[in-house]
Amino acid sequence: MDSVYRALDNLVPFPMESIHFDLAFSYKSLVLLCLAGYFLLKLDQRKRRKVRSDTSARIFHFPLRMVQRQQNHAIGKRPRLPLLCQKTFMDDYERQFYLRLVKALPECYVFPQVSFSAFLNSSNKWDRRYEVRGRFNRLVADFILCDCESFRLLAVIELDGNSHDRKDVQEKDKKRDAYLDEAGIKHKRFRAPPQPSEEEIKGWFQRVIQN
Repeated sequence: MDSVYRALDNLVPFPMESIHFDLAFSYKSLVLLCLAGYFLLKLDQRKRRKVRSDTSARIFHFPLRMVQRQQNHAIGKRPRLPLLCQKTFMDDYERQFYLRLVKALPECYVFPQVSFSAFLNSSNKWDRRYEVRGRFNRLVADFILCDCESFRLLAVIELDGNSHDRKDVQEKDKKRDAYLDEAGIKHKRFRAPPQPSEEEIKGWFQRVIQN
């Protein structure tokens, strides 16, 4: 067995003494496991048995991953950066309009950035339910108005900026409005800039919602 270990020392291309493992087996055992996994992999390839091939592949690659991880830790490799970061909920222009809505309509709850799937559903319960929901489940309303007592949805409000002058955006807006009309939900698009005044918001609410 000592001759096998000496042969393994000659096969390893990097100094193993610099790597410290917290596991119970040494680097020589890892190399032996690699060789065993390699021979099992070859044997399974001949027999063409997928289950055993996957198992032997895991046995073969696990010690290699452990060696790589210890090497990265030894040389002080920086950890992988996270893939997610926090996003601003509303920009300054939307926050100003939200505060204006709250002040102009104290009899309503104002909720910003609400998904269409929170207040829309498919009337078809069986064959085309998921197909219909797929049309609007990624759409988001800028603001919705709800009754303070019953939380009943009163209206959907959109704040359209300069980007809504583009034809492709206008086509998308027409589809969004068509979904709301089909469900019988009242909606209003306020053009900005400039933002509508509190009197304009109150006048629209009394004329359309309360009547």
